[in-house]
Amino acid sequence: MEITLRQLTYLTRLHEKGSFTAAADALGITQPALSIAISQLEEALGVPMVERGTRPVALTEAGELMTACAQRVVREIKQAREEVSAMESGRIGRLDICMSPSATGTVISDVLSRMVEEFPQLEIHISHGVLPAAAERLHNGEIAVLVGASVDGLRDSALHFTPLLDVAMVAVAGPGHPLAKKLDVSLEDLTRHPWIQIGDINANLPEWSRTFARARLSPPRIAVDIRNLALVRDMLHRGKLLTVLPKPMVQADLDAGLLHSVTPPEINWRLTINAITSTIKRPPASVRIFLERLDERLAEASH
Repeated sequence: MEITLRQLTYLTRLHEKGSFTAAADALGITQPALSIAISQLEEALGVPMVERGTRPVALTEAGELMTACAQRVVREIKQAREEVSAMESGRIGRLDICMSPSATGTVISDVLSRMVEEFPQLEIHISHGVLPAAAERLHNGEIAVLVGASVDGLRDSALHFTPLLDVAMVAVAGPGHPLAKKLDVSLEDLTRHPWIQIGDINANLPEWSRTFARARLSPPRIAVDIRNLALVRDMLHRGKLLTVLPKPMVQADLDAGLLHSVTPPEINWRLTINAITSTIKRPPASVRIFLERLDERLAEASH
């Protein structure tokens, strides 16, 4: 005998109400009809779900386990129905994305622009953040996906990482910086000047410390810890500080001479950008569509 969605729905309502009479009333059916459905479920599974004769109704251990599974199934079906209905009418609700400063490039902006055209009723909300601080926002459902770098050493079974692309990182300075005009910048040169840190540079870019350690040098002094990229650019243009940024983010400024690469030849820093989602909460349709479109666009760009 097959297990039906109706049986699972009835079991969850019986668990909620604590009695066959109250559950039947809430479902709009008769008490005998509810009893038959639960009996059929027990027959299909081969074990009792309910301790008969108890008030309020007590579930067996198997009943408790099955109820937890049933609640997830009922919730998933309800969400799927809502999403299908929304997609049919051109709506897929909200897309709540958290993006780290390193997550940049035309591919992501192109995907978001296309989704706005494809789903006129879609609301896209983008915030900024980095791991591990953003993990809690993923866990509690405040955001549905984080696009950014993983943190070296982070172990969280409640997070799923989907690698998207590798981004080259470059050390940059403003045109007035002493190193901007130097042809052969060394690692030692980098240690003589103060730096701007965007996020936790050691966690997000493990090769940072390792590069200097291999050369028997102490890492450069972090003078400013900041998240605002507009302010970072302004401070760099004043010629006093250095920082490391994704090359796609600053390529236009490099081409225009507004920033200069001061990356020594021995540096090959790369950052893997991931789509990070929760393994506890099923991503909504908007996130799944965003990730599918992103994967398609990245495949196009690689050819």
